[in-house]
Amino acid sequence: PEGVFSLCSGILSGKTDEVIKLLEEKMLAHAEKLEFELAGKLRDEIRAISTLGTKQKIISSMMSDTDVFALYTGESKTAFSVLHYIDGSLLESETRMTETPVYGEMSELLEEFVVRYYSGRTSFPREIYLQYEVSSSETLEEWLTSLSGKRVYVYTPKRGEKLKSVEMAEQNAREKALAAINREEREIRVLEDLKKILALDSLPER
Repeated sequence: PEGVFSLCSGILSGKTDEVIKLLEEKMLAHAEKLEFELAGKLRDEIRAISTLGTKQKIISSMMSDTDVFALYTGESKTAFSVLHYIDGSLLESETRMTETPVYGEMSELLEEFVVRYYSGRTSFPREIYLQYEVSSSETLEEWLTSLSGKRVYVYTPKRGEKLKSVEMAEQNAREKALAAINREEREIRVLEDLKKILALDSLPER
């Protein structure tokens, strides 16, 4: 729903105060109508968002101008996820899909994707978090720094909020890969049914 999307966008962009104000107005409206159960649910949401807003402020200095990379390999699809943070707030997410199998270690695949992703770009983050340690992180840092014209740092977080951001990117990649696999399976089942109905020798291309 559009209202829920607007609230989520406000939270992700760090505008928790505005979201809380809107929810408080709705909570009071429900209370005036004696809809105390709905008012109570909104009260709990307000408390949760207030806690989230505090955490966002704490980690903002740690995740300013940061890109986070992760991948997930499914049976037929491999998804690469990129999360973009500005001043500690999640600004945007991207997903790139490729066919499985893809060959090589996960760290190698991730490093190759990072190199392809930034090749030809003119805008670079200050820090990059990777799901896996890469063997040539120093070389990767030097290459990115030379392209950017400013120092770029590459990390593989092991704990804390930085690790959570990597786990979020991994979860995003997993969900997108599985969704693509399920969609592909549904399409194949439809084509197989169509093949039987029309007595075709092979699956139709459309």
